[in-house]
Amino acid sequence: MTTLISFKNVYLSPQGLFSKNRESILKNVSFEINAGDTIGILGLNGSGKSTILKLCAGLIYPTSGTVEVAKNVNVSLLSLNSGFFPNLSGYENAVLLASWLINKNQNLETSINKIHEFSGLDHAFFDPVNTYSNGMKSALGFSIASYVKSDVLLVDETLSVGDKNFSRKSKNKIEQLVDSGTAFVLASHSANKINSYCAKCILVSNGEVMAAGQTSELVELYACI
Repeated sequence: MTTLISFKNVYLSPQGLFSKNRESILKNVSFEINAGDTIGILGLNGSGKSTILKLCAGLIYPTSGTVEVAKNVNVSLLSLNSGFFPNLSGYENAVLLASWLINKNQNLETSINKIHEFSGLDHAFFDPVNTYSNGMKSALGFSIASYVKSDVLLVDETLSVGDKNFSRKSKNKIEQLVDSGTAFVLASHSANKINSYCAKCILVSNGEVMAAGQTSELVELYACI
């Protein structure tokens, strides 16, 4: 079992995030993400889910404790609120992001064609992203993330806005990625989404890990919060 990301006694205080609140955002968070894992981070809004993903992606750093990412591990974070240049088209965003993220063995033109086809955006692929609905942004973002090489794919709620057809396609694609060793982590307040995509689950509340284990068991505990 290859450990890709490891959290050890992670605390995050808000001082560095320009807040006057003295209470920690995350408190003593510890867990591991291994190759081929499907992990759900489940919790109510404001529980610390998105913050954990940002720590995994290296966008922010802990106040104390450690977040260790294994050497040469590529981590991708997919969120509706980040990553796109809104005035550029879906095609232009795909070219910029894919050219940055694909490995040397991947052909850029082939990757862009696959992203376009998988997204289902048709002619809208060439329209500015600021004209997209949330569902269209979700389709574009997931398509880009799934066709570039990531060892860890982090998804922040995004799959919650896709239609049924795209949800089915994305689930099948995630299964293919996981079979090839990619770790998939989904942060959501939706127990149904977590249960659908993830075998393991971390239940978070007020910045703390309440429990970790099999998703089917923790979904029942979540219902009591």
